[in-house]
Amino acid sequence: MALITEFGGASSDSYATLVETSDFLAKTFLSAKWLAVTDNATREILLRTATRNIDGRNWVGSRYYTNQLLEFPRTLSSPFPRGTLLDPQNVEWRDMLKRIKEAVAFQAVFEIDRNSGDVTDHRLAQRQGIRSISQGGGSLNSSISFSNYADILHPDAASRLRRWKGSRRVYRG
Repeated sequence: MALITEFGGASSDSYATLVETSDFLAKTFLSAKWLAVTDNATREILLRTATRNIDGRNWVGSRYYTNQLLEFPRTLSSPFPRGTLLDPQNVEWRDMLKRIKEAVAFQAVFEIDRNSGDVTDHRLAQRQGIRSISQGGGSLNSSISFSNYADILHPDAASRLRRWKGSRRVYRG
């Protein structure tokens, strides 16, 4: 099923297209990991998953359109009238769109790592939500424990979106 990437759309399921993601990642050190996934259907799944993980965070402001499905575009407290952001030529709007597309690209590659099963890098293991690793062989044993909070966003994705970062959501049941 094709991606629906209308920014602020009522049925959008990704912020970035396959072409936009491939073009952006071609300029980064992560291009080899993205190119290793040759199936476009799998790439679309990665982009949808990346979008969901980004949208799962708590962001400052509110959704710009009342009927938009995804969390971006966002409104922020601004001296500009609300209608100012509607113009695609507006610098703030274009910056938001560029940053969210880049964040999705970084997060999509991060999803490849998260699903690879390779946890030899302790930082990657921590981001995957692994709380402790025990390695033993013969008489040598080692153990590493992490905090109980795993950041599900790639550091570069989080950096692109830090302007809209809110506090953690608290769920009470």
